[in-house]
Amino acid sequence: MIGPFLVAWVADQPDIVGEIAARFRPQEEAVTGTTFPYVTYFVVSDNTGMTLGGSSGLAQKRVQLDFMAKSYAEVDRLALLFKGTKESPRLNGYRGTLGGVEVKACFVRERQDLYETSETGDGLGTHRVTMDLEIWHRE
Repeated sequence: MIGPFLVAWVADQPDIVGEIAARFRPQEEAVTGTTFPYVTYFVVSDNTGMTLGGSSGLAQKRVQLDFMAKSYAEVDRLALLFKGTKESPRLNGYRGTLGGVEVKACFVRERQDLYETSETGDGLGTHRVTMDLEIWHRE
């Protein structure tokens, strides 16, 4: 499971904890009416590395992170805190062990900026950034 790694990684980032506290959870646990901003995650695909001799001991997961906020500036800043920069890498390029998961490589593969209109028609929608991660880890 990659969830324990992601939860441990977030808990190890004081600036992110200060922004979202306990509002980082699996997508299936997202609750209507959750305080903004918040971040959800879910595993899109899960592939076991195989060789002709059997399992390679590595697995590759594609994980989608969904960042939700009331302003574009806020959601963009939060997504960048997770991704990092060339000078200060975060998840993009991460290697190490957290939450009992040995991550060999983590890459941000795709990002989409979205806007979801309000169901009430008040014009106050939700800004969303969807970020896909490719995570290689030991099984």
